[in-house]
Amino acid sequence: MTSFKFNAFRREASFGLLFLILGLSGCGNGDRSTTTTWFYGNPKGLAFKSIDHNGTPPPGMVFVPGGSFVMGATQESVALDPDNVPKYASVSSFYMDEIEVPNVSYCEYLNWMAKVFAQSNPATYRSALPDTTVWRNGLSFNEPHVNDYLRHPAFKYYPVVGVSWVQANQYCEWRTDRVNEQRLIDAGYIKYSAQSGEQHFTTKGYLAGFYRPELTKAKSKNSINGDLVYPVTEDGFFTASYRLPSEAEWEYAAQGLVGRTESGLIAERRVYPWNERGIRSGPGRRQGNYYGNFKHSVSSPTEVGSYDITRGGPTSPGKYYRANDFGLYNMAGNVNEWVADLYRPSSNLESDAISPFLGGGYTRPQYDEEGNLAKDSAGRVIMIADDRRYSDDLLVSYLDSITISANPNGQVNNRNRVYKGGSYRDMPYWVTPGARRFFNESKGKDDLGFRCAMIGLGRPRGQR
Repeated sequence: MTSFKFNAFRREASFGLLFLILGLSGCGNGDRSTTTTWFYGNPKGLAFKSIDHNGTPPPGMVFVPGGSFVMGATQESVALDPDNVPKYASVSSFYMDEIEVPNVSYCEYLNWMAKVFAQSNPATYRSALPDTTVWRNGLSFNEPHVNDYLRHPAFKYYPVVGVSWVQANQYCEWRTDRVNEQRLIDAGYIKYSAQSGEQHFTTKGYLAGFYRPELTKAKSKNSINGDLVYPVTEDGFFTASYRLPSEAEWEYAAQGLVGRTESGLIAERRVYPWNERGIRSGPGRRQGNYYGNFKHSVSSPTEVGSYDITRGGPTSPGKYYRANDFGLYNMAGNVNEWVADLYRPSSNLESDAISPFLGGGYTRPQYDEEGNLAKDSAGRVIMIADDRRYSDDLLVSYLDSITISANPNGQVNNRNRVYKGGSYRDMPYWVTPGARRFFNESKGKDDLGFRCAMIGLGRPRGQR
């Protein structure tokens, strides 16, 4: 009798242990927590979900695996100054647009801004308009580009220009919002709805509760407290934020050193973003043609009678020239590109070797007196400087102090941003990945555009 009870107890214990193991392993499938044993996705319980990342690249982007490289100038500076001293640096994996943001994508942005803000908040809509008058020059006939370059369908895949650094960042935020809204629609949570003024979908505003779209009946669930359960970041519907790449990320992506490695080691540092040492292509159908859209000589911006001048304008479509070894187009020439960094001549001398970046300060959401998130006239969460994490003193180095004292409005200030890549106006020196220049963040140029980047989202579960 005792033996029977003991065996029964042992069987029950074994079943209990098996149940516990199955329960714990169930979390790997997003069903149950390994730490609390609560079920995920139960609206009557925690109403929390554990979703695995599927590893799908963001639309229009390519994956750039991180690594180490020599960041900085590969040629002697034309100004003979230590503006970009070479240094070892490393970057984490990230995503980047395969082409510069084209006119058609920016016009999509303007169309949305017009529908939401043109009537209720016209100043917000006007703030997104690029400066098309950048094409005007008293000694050039570029008036057709002032009127047609941005909006005419013939130029839809040409890079947008006349966009300031500030506008480029606003576009990145808008793109994040539209992708996230569409993901909620595709998942069946919400429907397309008319939006106007403050009542429109932004990711920050949605998560803060400023904008609550009506949930579809199939997805309407109440928590144990009786509140509707809206998807949150942990549910896996939202993408990471689109943004401008850092200077280090952009330079690493432009070098494309993945095509110059042997057994994981860099065999030779590139001067240009292509394999050949020079600026013309090697043997093949296009032998002797230039690799990018840049000024080939002082007197001849383009080749005479070659395929290079059949583009219809000074810029070229996004995929007109070959991509580099990362699959990125026009990382040299066509138009310069904004990056996120503030300009400092001494950046490479002082920045961290791991993901170097000089961003101009951290920000944080602003709260009102009652502890609620504050929003602006357009219904967007207000972000303010976070002096607790990054003060103005940290933006000024001892190497800059003399320059600032002599000329407080000169090149060393917190309004000049770095741009890279060279353009159709530039000689080959400026298309080298290490070359860098700066421009006021609130202004645009006819040879300056941008592309978006995003943090690497990691590999899906189960992949090495």
